[in-house]
Amino acid sequence: MNNKQLRKVRIKEIIRDNIISSQDDLLKLLRDEGFSLTQATLSRDLKKMKISKVAYTDNTYRYIIPKDSPSKPKSGNRGFVSLDFSGHMAVVRTLAGYASPMAVLMDNSPSDLFIGTIAGRDTIFVALNENNINHEKFRIYLENLLSDNED
Repeated sequence: MNNKQLRKVRIKEIIRDNIISSQDDLLKLLRDEGFSLTQATLSRDLKKMKISKVAYTDNTYRYIIPKDSPSKPKSGNRGFVSLDFSGHMAVVRTLAGYASPMAVLMDNSPSDLFIGTIAGRDTIFVALNENNINHEKFRIYLENLLSDNED
């Protein structure tokens, strides 16, 4: 694998594993790994790889790889990692960067099982409806929500 191919592989890996909001951030990470390139070269690489910058629901911009998007991560399950419960709270773990889009999906698909969500980078806190706490029903709701919206 030549240097250009290796650089493109690393660009994809960095964007998939981190929240990258600017070319400067990506360029610094690549240079820290020993790649020698200019901003213009990086810009051409991103264009050829069809990597684009998109707006997220938290008013930030991030680079995404084609076939990945805020609503459909590469894992095929919208970035879902795990679900745990603590009293009146459900804690949904996601891949880094997928919590906010998943919380928006949940908030736009209301259920009497919960009253709201708070999302971070990879965690969503879900306030369960104290009048209708049923962990198994919520688990099924989440599974259906994630599978019903797959493309």
